[in-house]
Amino acid sequence: MKHILFIVCLFILTTGATQSSARMEAMKLLQDGDVKRHFGNWEDALELYTNAINTDRGLATAYMKRARLYQEMGQFKNSIDDYNQAIAINPLSEIAYDQRAAVKVLSNDYIGAIKDVEEALKLNPSSSTLRAKLIDDYLLVKDFKQAMQVIDSLSYPDSLKEMFDYKKVMVLTEEGKLKKAENLLADLLSKNPEGTGYNLLGIIKMKQGDLENASNYFGKAIEMNKELDIAYYNKALVEHKLGNTNLAQGLLDSALFINAKNENIYFRRAIFKKEAGDYPGALKDYNAAIMIDSNYKYAIYNRIYTKKMLGNYSEALIEIEDLIEEDNTQPEFWNLKGSIHVLFGEHFKAVEAFTEAISLDGNYAEAYHNRGIAYVMSYRPVQGCQDLQYAFNFLNYTKSEEVMDAFCGF
Repeated sequence: MKHILFIVCLFILTTGATQSSARMEAMKLLQDGDVKRHFGNWEDALELYTNAINTDRGLATAYMKRARLYQEMGQFKNSIDDYNQAIAINPLSEIAYDQRAAVKVLSNDYIGAIKDVEEALKLNPSSSTLRAKLIDDYLLVKDFKQAMQVIDSLSYPDSLKEMFDYKKVMVLTEEGKLKKAENLLADLLSKNPEGTGYNLLGIIKMKQGDLENASNYFGKAIEMNKELDIAYYNKALVEHKLGNTNLAQGLLDSALFINAKNENIYFRRAIFKKEAGDYPGALKDYNAAIMIDSNYKYAIYNRIYTKKMLGNYSEALIEIEDLIEEDNTQPEFWNLKGSIHVLFGEHFKAVEAFTEAISLDGNYAEAYHNRGIAYVMSYRPVQGCQDLQYAFNFLNYTKSEEVMDAFCGF
């Protein structure tokens, strides 16, 4: 009996020592991975984090570090998978739920992000940071009632009052209660004038249609905080609406000088360049936006349109088909596909694509107009003229009138 007990104890001690050794080896691999990641050597860091996981599959920290790296690499699905593993190992990790929520926001899974923040709050109910994130997530799904309930239910010290009052201004602004938002914001700015507040005041004025004052407030925000890239961006939008296109583009240039990793600024500058007829410049900015966010569908869509305008029809067709394979619910994607088929003389395929666009949006005037032209070009004038007449008479698409004058005089 003593012999058996000795063997059992020896086994337990040996197993514990082995596990401890594996844990120490895994921690060393994580430290080496952290160094590689710090210097931007992501591939080596990924390999080291993976080796750490293979060495000790019970180490939640290893999954979380690799998840964070996947997030930085734009591989959001892999990141979420690793956070899932970390939470399975340690379901009491507030940080894991919080960080997974951030990746879900990047993946446009806002409901999933809300659920994760709520789980994190169950583990740390007093966290003001988590409650602020929950408010932001409710704003993303436009659930203003819930966002305001979170704000009103809070008991926070005076040091945090200003932050949550700003959250309240944001909710009121999104709800369209602009005067109420403006009054609260004016009170905040009277106590503590700062750039972010004037930027928000500019947004309120922009929503009210007061573009001149909106521009002035964005300018005031920039004057107070010359590193506030969002104020440059917003002022650019207003100046563009006011017809000051060169100033608008210059403001976006300044915003990108401050923050060269904001895909939305590249996208907006690309739109401005496209409108100005600078298709090569627009293409370059779309590429930059997609390099930052490979899932930026409307940057991909507009890049395809730009390639079409530059005469790169084959590449444009391949890319729009790939985009539709990922998301076949957007009528404008099908409309663009149809317009490229027309350029290849593939009118029957064009009609199919335009028909798909119309099935998704029965009031899509441009798709009716384009299908009408495709019908006419494929020797089906009756169907073509019906589409053109519908686009002009019922959807007020004025371009159809000129085409009808040319082809529908029978």
